[in-house]
Amino acid sequence: MPGNASIIVNDVAHQLSANIEQLRVLAHDEIDKPLATASLEMRALANQIGNTTARIDALLSRQRQCLSQDLDAFLAGLETELLELKAGAPLVEEGRPRVASFKFGDHLPNVVPPDGGRFVVSGSRLWSGLDAAVDLMDESRKVVLRKLTAKRANDDDSISLVLDRGLISTNAGRCLQLHLRTKDRKSFLHFFHKNEKLAADLFVPMCIGEHSSKVVVSSGIDYSCRRTERRRLEPQAFRFDNSSCDALKKVTLSKGWSIPPGCAITSVEVHPEQVRNRYGIDVAFEGSVVTASGWIDTASCAEFCAAPIEWGGCGMRVEKLFHSTIWSSTVVPIVTCETSEARHAETVSEATPITTPRTDVCLDLLKECDSDTSSFWYTVSQVIGTTQSGVLYASPHINANSAGAKDRGGTWSSYEVSAGYLTRRGSQTARICVGLVSSGCDY
Repeated sequence: MPGNASIIVNDVAHQLSANIEQLRVLAHDEIDKPLATASLEMRALANQIGNTTARIDALLSRQRQCLSQDLDAFLAGLETELLELKAGAPLVEEGRPRVASFKFGDHLPNVVPPDGGRFVVSGSRLWSGLDAAVDLMDESRKVVLRKLTAKRANDDDSISLVLDRGLISTNAGRCLQLHLRTKDRKSFLHFFHKNEKLAADLFVPMCIGEHSSKVVVSSGIDYSCRRTERRRLEPQAFRFDNSSCDALKKVTLSKGWSIPPGCAITSVEVHPEQVRNRYGIDVAFEGSVVTASGWIDTASCAEFCAAPIEWGGCGMRVEKLFHSTIWSSTVVPIVTCETSEARHAETVSEATPITTPRTDVCLDLLKECDSDTSSFWYTVSQVIGTTQSGVLYASPHINANSAGAKDRGGTWSSYEVSAGYLTRRGSQTARICVGLVSSGCDY
């Protein structure tokens, strides 16, 4: 039970204990004697304690069924009983008008429903055939909020009045006072106004619940975003030489790299360092290995005569190497990496009034990317007036895919809680809708 409810319940319990102690003091050693022979004060106090205790028991019994639902009505009913107990038992002689309680339709006694309507004030000798004057007054009993028209109810011991929804809504959260002034006749000449006299001047506390129970839903999602990035690996040198003056040279060289997890070579950069003469080199990659292959031209050579003949001929010709053919380059693999980064988003709804039979609260959460999988969670808290109680229902983390997910939830108070999750691909938003279903639990 929320803190403010516990305080009111404790106040009622303490006041009831004080009234019972007062009764014990009045009784002294007459506790075993019949109540009918006791003093007027003792009888009035005993009747008040008995009637109030019965109404409080009815409230508590209904609260055990309703739990947190319609808690504001429960609290208002308790506050009415607390004011009755604090006011003490009125000393009314037998046969004089008195008030016992008020009741709206099928609701519990001394409970004001949010829709208002016709209600009956019960007691003794409240209708004498003359119109009773009834005012709805503020807490101080000084300001008249509305003059009410009284009618005879079931018998002369009860009167019927009406409180409209607007009046109840305007005064939600207040403990007002019904002021009843019943009239009596001095003689058979009752048709003369001067022959009417005031029979009773009574006040009845009437606490009106705020009827503003609301829920706040907080929700969150956990998901991951895939990121694509390009990285340059460490360079390695590739070199081919050919010092032959007579023939091309076929070449091939493979070197491997350590590839980071989630990465793959997608291209290579070739940076020539030293190149001489013609070449035909291709650089290719497969997996973590880069291969340079092809051919390089013959070396740069010149032919000269090693043994000239006297009459102008040459007895032996030789080739002299000027410089070899070189292909020397630095190769840098470019890798493309696919990484997954964890992301998280949370949001909290505004306080949403609880309605019967169903209350829905939907929240939109922004995502940084589209994700095929995610998990979501939600919590439900109740707000009564301006006070937020603790978390009343907390879901586990529910896994979802691109098609969304549903959670059957559980039971909170007399509500069945459920939720649905939907993500819209391309919009980078996720929606979580929480539903509370109940058939209602009126006091």
